[in-house]
Amino acid sequence: MNEITIFKNERFGEVRTATSESGEPLFAAVDVARALGYANTRDAISKHCKRVTKRDGVARTTNQHGVVTNQVVEMSFINEGDVIRLIMRSKLPQAEAFQDWVCEEILPSIRKHGAYMTPETVVQMFQNPDALIQLLTTLKSEQEQNALLRAQREANAKAIEAMQPKAEYFDTVLSSSSLITTNTIAAKLGISAQRLNKFLCESGIQYKQSGLYFLYSDLRGKGLEGYQTFARTDSRTGEIKTIEHMYWTEKGAYFIINANQ
Repeated sequence: MNEITIFKNERFGEVRTATSESGEPLFAAVDVARALGYANTRDAISKHCKRVTKRDGVARTTNQHGVVTNQVVEMSFINEGDVIRLIMRSKLPQAEAFQDWVCEEILPSIRKHGAYMTPETVVQMFQNPDALIQLLTTLKSEQEQNALLRAQREANAKAIEAMQPKAEYFDTVLSSSSLITTNTIAAKLGISAQRLNKFLCESGIQYKQSGLYFLYSDLRGKGLEGYQTFARTDSRTGEIKTIEHMYWTEKGAYFIINANQ
């Protein structure tokens, strides 16, 4: 493993990290658990983390005079998988923001540059100004891209929320098996049934035959219409005849309303 690198964030404090011999990012388990609001960090690590690695780390202490000293202590480190497990089980509202910080800034920086740019590492790199300028330029570009991605996710979330009522309408209402009369649809449009039937005939949607309306063949079988059969007695002969009337499904009503707009 390499030396300890400290990540700093105003909301979550400091998180100490290292990398394994294979280059895998490792996180100080107690720092992650504390940042995620676990009251008993040791218990949280024991319950939720599957791959805990022991290694020497650095603990900072401050004496009564405000002097900060570093002390080498044995610490528990966890990999990305265990960090995600702690995030998923955290009840802290800002756990998602912590995940964004880790996944969008810390990990990409470690993998691409081998360092996370803290003020201390910037001072160290002043010995090589050209490398520092190149690295900071790349990091700035990454941060701008991450900001754009977050903005896009927020916009997508708002769009999905706005579309939800319409999606529910399609999922429930339009799949309904109930049938609607032309009179009902005409009333919704604020016109008479006679005018609506005339419009549907002129638009090539339906035609009239023997006093009844039928859909044209290219629109049949699309779930727009339904039929009900009624018995009628001929007043002259007493013969009972069946007549099939066409009605509209919810999908058909939606189709007609859009056709009138």
